[in-house]
Order: sequence, then C-alpha cells, then structure tokens
Amino acid sequence: EIWRWWTYSVVHADGMHIGANVLFLMLYGIPLESVHGWWRVLLLSQAAAFTGALTMGFTEVYHSVVGASAVVYGFLGLHFANIFINFKEIPGACIALVIFLMTALLDVMVFYMARSDGISYAGHVGGFICGLFAGMAFLKDYNSTKWSKAIRLVAAGAYVVFVLFALSWIGANWPPRNAYQQSSEEPCCFDLLNDGDIDEDNYDKYACVSGDPVFIGRTND
Repeated sequence: EIWRWWTYSVVHADGMHIGANVLFLMLYGIPLESVHGWWRVLLLSQAAAFTGALTMGFTEVYHSVVGASAVVYGFLGLHFANIFINFKEIPGACIALVIFLMTALLDVMVFYMARSDGISYAGHVGGFICGLFAGMAFLKDYNSTKWSKAIRLVAAGAYVVFVLFALSWIGANWPPRNAYQQSSEEPCCFDLLNDGDIDEDNYDKYACVSGDPVFIGRTND
C-alpha cells in the first residue's frame, strides 16, 4: 500500500489539527507559490510528505501518523533553501532568515522541553530535510552562477542519498525496526515478530510505545 506514504498527509486527527496545518501551509506556501510557481511547489510538497513517511520508516516504525506536518516543515525548509539560493534577490532576506531561524529554534526548544508522544518529530525532520535539500536543487535560481549550480548538484545528491538509505533500510528489515534499535533490546516488537513460538496470550508482555500492548503487525496508539 505504497499510496499511504502520501495519503496520510491528508488525514487529520481533529478540526484543530487540520486547521493549524492549513494555516501554516497557507502562510508558508502562498509566498513560495507566487515566486516559484504552483506546480514546482506542489511537487516539492508531495516529496516532503513522502520523505516524512520514509524518515518514520527507520526511526518511528512502531508509530502511526496522520497529518500534513511533514509538508508544513517541508515548506519551512523550502524557505531556507530559497533564501540560500536567492539571497540577493529577496527584499528583506536578513529579516526573513532571522524569523525562520527563530521559528526553527523555538521548535527545537519545544521538542526538548515539552516533547509529546503524540507528535511525529521524525516526520517533521524528514519534511524539513526534503524542503532544504530538494528545495536548493529544484527551486528557481534567479542569479545562477557556477557555484550555485555546484551547490544545487550537491544538494540534489544529498537528498537522493537520504532517500535511497531510507528505502534500503525499510526494504532490508523485516520485521520493521528503528535504525537506532539494538537487537539486544527487550521487550520490543522486533523480538516479538521474530519469535514464532510466542503464544498470543503472552503478547501483552511486549511493549514498544508507552507501555501499550503490542500485537503482530501493529501497535496500539
């Protein structure tokens, strides 16, 4: 069901969730679309959703996720990319850079000070990585030089390497497991799914997320 790597981004938990995401998509997306065109922003937004799902595929494999936050953070990354490659052409570029840096710093502070299990931070990071690197590679460059062309090539290569790593990890690991997860860690979904002798009555002895019981193929969130 490959389509789920995109369609999760159009499903939301509640009205507040979708309202907040729509607000930030408009705040971040409309300025980008007015400069770089709707089709380029559309393709990069879908790439951000895809990259967010890929990032979860090797860092948060025991979590379910809904919402367009990966796209929102992809747009944030696109703004950084746009400022980087078109700095001289953007009026008030320094002010914009400070605002976006403060936004990113605030988000990092919230992560460390008020982290919530109900938020997919990996999806955020994946979307931002896509926006930053794919943005530097594919957004319009209004003052192209040999150095900017080289930077765009390096950014494109870095994004492709990231995607290939994620796809390789997901394809090579079944049952799914996090990249940071050690095989000696117990109890965990990986050990549960690898042991075919475990009786269904003993499933509740294994936990992956917040002490919730784990069943083959899914977690209770």
